[in-house]
Amino acid sequence: MENQPQFIREFSKKNSQEDRNLIAAEIKQKRQDNFSAKGEMSEREKALQEKMRNIKKLESGVEELSSSGLAKLMNYFHLRKLQSQLGAEGSSLDELRKDEMVPPDMEEPKKMLDNFYREQKKKWENCPYSKEDIDNNFSEEHLSSLSVDDYALLMQRFPQEMVAHVTRQGIRDHTGHVHHTAGEGEYADGFMKILKDGRLRSPMGVHLIEGVKEDTVADYLELERFKTEEEARDYLDKIVDPQKQADAGSYADRMAVHFATEEVADVFYGSEKGNEIFIAYPSAHVASQYHFDGQLEESGGGYWNDQWVWANEEKGMNLNAGLVFIPKEAMIDPETGSRYELDGNGRPIVDDKNISKIVEVLNSPEIKESLADMERSLGRMAVDADAEKTYRNIVSSMTRSFNWQF
Repeated sequence: MENQPQFIREFSKKNSQEDRNLIAAEIKQKRQDNFSAKGEMSEREKALQEKMRNIKKLESGVEELSSSGLAKLMNYFHLRKLQSQLGAEGSSLDELRKDEMVPPDMEEPKKMLDNFYREQKKKWENCPYSKEDIDNNFSEEHLSSLSVDDYALLMQRFPQEMVAHVTRQGIRDHTGHVHHTAGEGEYADGFMKILKDGRLRSPMGVHLIEGVKEDTVADYLELERFKTEEEARDYLDKIVDPQKQADAGSYADRMAVHFATEEVADVFYGSEKGNEIFIAYPSAHVASQYHFDGQLEESGGGYWNDQWVWANEEKGMNLNAGLVFIPKEAMIDPETGSRYELDGNGRPIVDDKNISKIVEVLNSPEIKESLADMERSLGRMAVDADAEKTYRNIVSSMTRSFNWQF
């Protein structure tokens, strides 16, 4: 029997309790018959029975503490502990069952159970949902507890739009537009820091956890570049001006985690080509758990596809509540996470020897003559003057880029 996520189990209890009881009774009877035939329980069966008793006890405790709003509030931490234990016991039970040899006379109950949950998943996918359902299913705690398969199953029922945040790891070898060129040609270990921290934070939030708050904020805002206190105050007034909070560099901008909706904006905000790492969260998670500015449903807009999401600066966003995508084929240094070989200062090592050989080949008379022949041949094939002009502009641009002379 395949593992079943906790939210499917709870759904079946709420919507198909009678069917659950019938299958459970039949399986229990079959097990008892098997035990009687064997004369004694195996160690595995004893462990299964113990797990099932623990789960039943924990479920009763959770149900009792959740019965009223006041009780749930007063016993919040105890309730969280019981829920955590319940999830652990359920996973442990699934592991015991997964490797269990199924006796011939248990095949039919097993098929019944598999068919039951298969139908429950179909009902789950097509069941209407409320705002409360989204709030509960897309909480940080719930998403963090799911396997990738369970995560995918969850998204079958609810809105499937996603937002993606690109994080820089390695050498920034490209930029997408003139307003985001900082760090070009330099090494960044953003993803390694996120892994160590376990949280995705705003630019200001990152600085707040890396040092003393007052000194860190002053450093982040580059206040040392102002000669007088008055100049620094004027600068700060502009940052916090309520009329300018939609502007880049404002307090709202610095305190937000930035996402692109329904696309990965690595062209504009990424680091290494072929080694881009990004983190995706369901739009439903952002909409139900955080304040945000922008839209969470449509792609497009280029670098204007920039959605601002505000999480508590001390807390940030749980990395495990999202899905992290890492290029499978990227060949990187395990110490730096970069495709480039770096020196002791974190700068890429230039292979001058091979570059010189390449330049020598490209500047050879043979290559130049071949390009000239190609230009003449393709030029004669031009359909009209505009096409020929376009082609010659392309060739001229190529030759200028490589400093070739014809």
